Amino acid sequence: MPDWDARCRSARALVVFDFDGTLCDTREIMLQSVREVAEQNRVEKVLRLSDGDLEPFNLRRLVSMSGIPVYRLPAFVRAVRAKMLERANEMNLNGDVVTLFQGLAEVKELAVGVLTSNSAELVQRVFSRHAIEPHFVRSSLSLFSKANSLKAIRRKLDLSSLPYYVGDETRDVVAAKKSGYISVAVTWGFEEGTHLRLAAPDVLVQNHRELFSVLRTRAHTHIA
Repeated sequence: MPDWDARCRSARALVVFDFDGTLCDTREIMLQSVREVAEQNRVEKVLRLSDGDLEPFNLRRLVSMSGIPVYRLPAFVRAVRAKMLERANEMNLNGDVVTLFQGLAEVKELAVGVLTSNSAELVQRVFSRHAIEPHFVRSSLSLFSKANSLKAIRRKLDLSSLPYYVGDETRDVVAAKKSGYISVAVTWGFEEGTHLRLAAPDVLVQNHRELFSVLRTRAHTHIA
């Protein structure tokens, strides 16, 4: 699965997905990985945090609550990602993700990709078990925000409409708005619909069928 598929060059519309929570249920493995790394590095404050404090794996919150120096964060995050990668075969996709991607693959001139805070290799391993082949999978370079990565993706394409970013957290909505994407929030991930509504996403969906309908309809409208 390439980092950037040449077919993207002819795309007129773009949908980018978050991975953790949005497409894949990584919650338990993420929590266990954070605690294992914290124990190995003797970060006692992290070990004392509740699952609610660690979920989602929000780095700004982790810095403020754990006392981990900012300069140590990249190494800590790499270790967590490595732990999760070891257990990629245990991760399950949410709901009808396979059907969703199959349907989107049939929409002409639509590029479909993934931007994740996790490792791209993990996403690719999970997808390969289900024969899912998006146009690209990228790992966000920033530890705190995906906005710059989303902007970089958008600059590569000659789009005829605003792209979409689909996520399950408030920070996904914020990143979409900062980078000029239409924000689509899903209610089955790390954050509940009540919290997501406060972030004022452009679209809020309750299930995969509704999500597919929204993306297909809007993509056809913009491409036509």
